[in-house]
Amino acid sequence: MKKTKRERISRREREKERDRLSELPDCILLYIMKFMNTKYAVQTCILSKRWKNLWKRLIVLTFYPWDFRRVVNFKQFVSKVLSCRNGSISLLNLCILAHSKTISKLLNRIMKYVVLHDLPALKDLFMAKVTFTRRDNSYVKPFSTCNLLNTLSLSEFSLHNDANVLFISNSNLFSLKLWDSFQHKIVLSTPNLSSLTFIEYLGFIRQSISSACNLSCLEEGTIETSTNISYSVVIGWLQVLTNVNTLTLSYDTLMIMLRDLSNPSTMRTQPLCFVRLESLKVKMNSCLTISDEEVNRVIEYLLHNSPMSR
Repeated sequence: MKKTKRERISRREREKERDRLSELPDCILLYIMKFMNTKYAVQTCILSKRWKNLWKRLIVLTFYPWDFRRVVNFKQFVSKVLSCRNGSISLLNLCILAHSKTISKLLNRIMKYVVLHDLPALKDLFMAKVTFTRRDNSYVKPFSTCNLLNTLSLSEFSLHNDANVLFISNSNLFSLKLWDSFQHKIVLSTPNLSSLTFIEYLGFIRQSISSACNLSCLEEGTIETSTNISYSVVIGWLQVLTNVNTLTLSYDTLMIMLRDLSNPSTMRTQPLCFVRLESLKVKMNSCLTISDEEVNRVIEYLLHNSPMSR
């Protein structure tokens, strides 16, 4: 069947667009690919013979195991990328999310690759369900040599080899978030910390958190809990945050304090002193109610010795 003029024009336009894309310089294509999952970046390179080896020059690698049907396929793909990548090109960023214990050897290989290929010093780190191992003393100190680390998030960590204290020591750390991570004692030595967040919804709190310095640079502090957390735990967290400038409490945290403020046996004889506090925020729950009088009671207790009460 003879094609119409419109169909012929449409086909030429599509071919022109395809040619225009294939003629893009490598630097532009690599820039686009750095925002892609590495699996899809590699698949994209199949579309053109000229792009065949382009993925080997990627400076950002992102691996997600859920993009593969089986763990073994994921491991093979990551190993292939690391083996065939152009080693003369520095690696700018690497992201891998994995929960299976079966890839522990692969993770070790990835870490060695990172060390050998000029990945810039670590600045932002999120770790979930990891185990820290001590070397000499009864505590572990995993972040003291991360000289450029400024943001750290820890979730559900554990300690191994009779270690009983996690010592978070880093003079450059700017932001720290801990959630569901209070089954082991934590000691902070973070003099320049500006933001500190405690999140606990599991309720498995066995140990305290303390600071070896007064956190004089602390600007933002946040506590989010479930109502099964004890009053003493919340007070312990508040003690760490006494130098904070802006304090944010969840509705459940407020309810914990309100519940125990009514019990003389749990009341502190001396209210906490928030010497720099300028703003107190409460995240209310739209599904639950609390009277203004109850809110004010907790606020008055928290602000008793702060500049805001004057």
